[in-house]
Amino acid sequence: MKKGAKKKIILIVLVLILAAAAAAGLFLFMRKRNVQTYIQQQNYVASRLLEMGDYEEGRQLAAQSEAGSPNAVSEELLVLAIAFQEDYDTALRYAAFYDESGSDAVLAELCEKIETQQQALEGLSVEYTADWEAAEELNATFQSDLLILLLRVQESISVKKDSAAVLSMISMLSSDGYGTEIESDNSLLSKKVETLSSLESGDYAEALESAQELLNGDSSFENRALVANIAASGGASDSELIQQNSQVQALQAEKSELQSQLYDLQAQYTEETRDNKKLSLEAQIEKKEEQIAQKEDEIRTTPVKQAINYIETTTPVTQRDTVSYKIELAQLYYQADDEERAQEILLDLLKESLEESLDEDMAGLLLSELLISYQDSGTSSETKQAWERIVDLLNLMDTDYYGYYSGYYGSSGETFYDFVMALLDQKFNGLIIRRIDSTAFPTVRVTVNVALDLDEELTEKNFTLYDMGVEVTDFKLLDQEELNSDEDLSVVLVVDHSGSMSGDAMTDTKSAVASFIRDMDEEVDLGLVIFDNSAEVVNSLGSTHNELLRGISTVEAEGGTSIYLGLELAGEELMSASGRRVIILLSDGMDGDTDRIDGVLETLNNQNIYVYTIGFGGADTEYLSYIASQCGGKFIEASSSELLAEIYASIGQYIQNDYIFEFTAVTDTENFSRILRVEADISDAYAEREYTVGVALEDILSEDEQTPLADYFKQIGGSFMGSEDALDETDTD
Repeated sequence: MKKGAKKKIILIVLVLILAAAAAAGLFLFMRKRNVQTYIQQQNYVASRLLEMGDYEEGRQLAAQSEAGSPNAVSEELLVLAIAFQEDYDTALRYAAFYDESGSDAVLAELCEKIETQQQALEGLSVEYTADWEAAEELNATFQSDLLILLLRVQESISVKKDSAAVLSMISMLSSDGYGTEIESDNSLLSKKVETLSSLESGDYAEALESAQELLNGDSSFENRALVANIAASGGASDSELIQQNSQVQALQAEKSELQSQLYDLQAQYTEETRDNKKLSLEAQIEKKEEQIAQKEDEIRTTPVKQAINYIETTTPVTQRDTVSYKIELAQLYYQADDEERAQEILLDLLKESLEESLDEDMAGLLLSELLISYQDSGTSSETKQAWERIVDLLNLMDTDYYGYYSGYYGSSGETFYDFVMALLDQKFNGLIIRRIDSTAFPTVRVTVNVALDLDEELTEKNFTLYDMGVEVTDFKLLDQEELNSDEDLSVVLVVDHSGSMSGDAMTDTKSAVASFIRDMDEEVDLGLVIFDNSAEVVNSLGSTHNELLRGISTVEAEGGTSIYLGLELAGEELMSASGRRVIILLSDGMDGDTDRIDGVLETLNNQNIYVYTIGFGGADTEYLSYIASQCGGKFIEASSSELLAEIYASIGQYIQNDYIFEFTAVTDTENFSRILRVEADISDAYAEREYTVGVALEDILSEDEQTPLADYFKQIGGSFMGSEDALDETDTD
């Protein structure tokens, strides 16, 4: 080949390469531009929702914009939404995270207004009409200030704001706009809203198509997760996605063949007269039914397993270390009945979160919000709302919000939310440090309760102790039988029988309590207290099991709810008992008088009486959690009264799972105030507790409030007074 021809070919190749690079560059530029328009459009819709008072909807959209492409407007809108919801501490925390330098004028002004509002509200009490009116006026002024800031942010958003498509999306996403017909402008936001609309109507095939188009335009992980979650819904029997899944179709054909074989066996069984042949057919029928059930599980989980494979193989490496990726993966494994793998992922994530080593994406912030809410108030409505924000961000569809039920329950019959809450409960409440005895310091004795379901007795190898942050290597686990003071166990059952407990709630409660009584060892002293507006001892401590069973059978639902009276009366019953003393309180309502509870809890705590609480129905979960935490116990929430028997059985095991350790402090032995941490290798459970050496800290603090002895001597005629003056003041005869 001639040299000129070679140069020509090389030139053509170079031109083609440059053209391809230019085309790729143009494609990336246009894609980036489309994403930026999508984010701006979504921000505008979020701002309009906030303007209309749909604060949660606006907050969700702003969070999704920030997750897709971090930007100042999304951050400002997100913090404004939180402030509109009057969650001031969270708003300040988010603002500080987004604007460390304080250079964002909107966030800086917003923080200043929030701090001024908090200071103005301090000292006001809703119990007084004047204060309540003053607080209302402050809140109204604050909301007006927020609206002014919101409009300023809204004006900075440069998109076409008055298009019919945008207005229809605002209408659809508003609290009363569901069912609105979507006018698409072929934008990414239209694709997203179309996807949500299809999910709402149950059209998963159409939802998957629009979600894939959305992902093609914006490759954020949240959109990838949306595609995976919709595809996983192929397990729904009424879903069109089933028809598009060849693997599921093959499994369904195998199931049909097994069912046909089952019908033949059942027909043979009906006609068979020989007993030995009937027994053989019964065994074959049972085996065939098991095979069909197994095939149904495969049909249900196959789309989920395909979604797992899709997420694991298509997610870029840069997105795999995010909280979003890990929560999405855990949810899919849970849905695929692999709860062990789901738990492993979540426990690793929680460990990273507590060590503050998370990659702080939007989901990471939401997870932090969830953990703060859970540690403050347990499984309260605030915790559930914090979880729902993660669900909305990743479109996990773990609620029936979109009419989505496929895969909603795991193999154990609980939702993924229940699974996550149970995991948090095991981690943060699975160990309870009951008591720390430092009277023989530097020798310390610690009583730890393991409030977990155990397959076998734990040993020293299952525990790790840290005193003042340093691992204790020479602790020993004491033999429970050698500790005479802890041999006895006394339990008083405190049962709410207010009017709201009527019907199945009362029936299920009586059945659960009766089951608990029967299961307890006869050597355990039991008592029964009931409460409504007042409290009554039905069976005094030490009653026989038959007396207790008769007692619970007579309880009827009536009256109001006064939890503190029930606890107070149970405490009086246990006051003279020896050994371990426990109260198990059940309620489905809210305490009618919360002002006196702290005094009762202080008395119970001082007497080392532990309190476990059970709540269901309309119970005040935060209040019941508080009661348990103050008295070395644990709160357990029942989703229905049908689960009460199982919960009582669990508590029956928990109250007997006490472990006592002894160790010698070797570091900072002169430090008066100390911290002990105990960890167990079950669910990564841990507990921390402060303790003092010598005089108890509360005694020292109370001593500070006493009148100085010099004043006391002066008052009664001590050495600071002249003898004659003393005689004059004291001799009244």
